[in-house]
Amino acid sequence: MKAFDEQMTALFEKSLESSFKSLFKKNEKFYYFSFLIDEGIRPYISAWSYEALERVTSELGLSSNLKLEYKYSPCDSPYCAYEHDSHFSESDEMLESNDIFSLSDEEFDKEFDLRLNSMEEAMKRLDCKGFFGFGDDRKKIIITVEVVTPDWTNTTRIKRLNPESNIEEWLELCSESEE
Repeated sequence: MKAFDEQMTALFEKSLESSFKSLFKKNEKFYYFSFLIDEGIRPYISAWSYEALERVTSELGLSSNLKLEYKYSPCDSPYCAYEHDSHFSESDEMLESNDIFSLSDEEFDKEFDLRLNSMEEAMKRLDCKGFFGFGDDRKKIIITVEVVTPDWTNTTRIKRLNPESNIEEWLELCSESEE
């Protein structure tokens, strides 16, 4: 993996753990945890549980085929940016202190990559601690670090973060080809 920032990674890990623990209190069966970044340049979480997927698709009256389109769509989840301000204020303050929009294009790209790599490292650390389970329990969960709007790098990261057997369906439904 490319370079990451230790302070940023530690803050992300703390924010992620707090945020996901809050989700666990819902007593739902979660199968997808995502850490996202978009043009706002402030990362946020999303997650899907089987119960949330059933609620959303039932409310929308979606067919089985359309239900699959929602299954891994982080932005369509009712848990997108879940309790963000309660868990990410410290991370957001740190990121806002470095105004990425005032940087040159080259510096912007380097800073964006640093943030993305730090996000991935934070998710990896939680996974190594067993936060998403061990053994068979871990095989039931997909973790991602994604750029919104999706691009091919999401596929690269998901392959690094998950056992291959976990992501077959995600790859079929969501992977982007390299440009």
